[in-house]
Amino acid sequence: MSRPRLLVNGPWARGQVLALKGRDARRLTRVLRLEKGDILSIFDGQGMEGGARILELRGWAEVKLEVLWVERARAESPLKIHLVQGLPKWPKMELVVQKVTELGVEEVCGLLARRSVPWSGRTEKWKRLERIVEEASRQCGRANVPRLSGPWKLEEFLQYQREKPGARLLLWEGERINSLKAALETWEIPPEEVWLAVGPEGGFDEEEVKVMTRWGYTPVSMGPRILRTETASMAVVAIAQYLWGDMGDQASGMP
Repeated sequence: MSRPRLLVNGPWARGQVLALKGRDARRLTRVLRLEKGDILSIFDGQGMEGGARILELRGWAEVKLEVLWVERARAESPLKIHLVQGLPKWPKMELVVQKVTELGVEEVCGLLARRSVPWSGRTEKWKRLERIVEEASRQCGRANVPRLSGPWKLEEFLQYQREKPGARLLLWEGERINSLKAALETWEIPPEEVWLAVGPEGGFDEEEVKVMTRWGYTPVSMGPRILRTETASMAVVAIAQYLWGDMGDQASGMP
């Protein structure tokens, strides 16, 4: 049976005593029903993980942990994937951020495309997305918590990523020349970083495609079938991880 995992903001070191309060203490005592002496896994959201022993329980108000070991996480891909997601309806966005976190993305950029759902800034829904990303990282064994940036207007986003390295691909159902397969085969040396843009329901419009093309994105088609935005996002991230990342390099972590 695998140990419980908990996100604990770092840095921390072997032998250090950590005091957890609030939601984290409640989860350990009320949900997981851990006791003094039990051992759990901890991660800092920035690539480090370790083990800790429960030293003291004060009801669910406070739990003290002793850090037993610390190491660099091994469940992170060498490929840094930035998913540029045109904001769809919220249940679909929740599904996307959960699944691409499991697939190993570095960042999800929420993009206010012309066909996106109406948006009025950061709300409780956005905070819920952040919690979903954190929980998905914990459950799948990652030590990094992907960044969730935005929501961006197109011009703001393009300025944000202008100096950042990496290959840039834009999935567009209107593309008639470049296929995803052909675009991926153009790199003899796999990129270390990639930006993958996927439109909302209805996709990107032609003007958005033109603007993003001028900023270095290559429009590509994923084939003859029209995929839902959440399907396209998960599929293209999985393909990139398979070709350039860490999928298939070692035994699966599936239960």
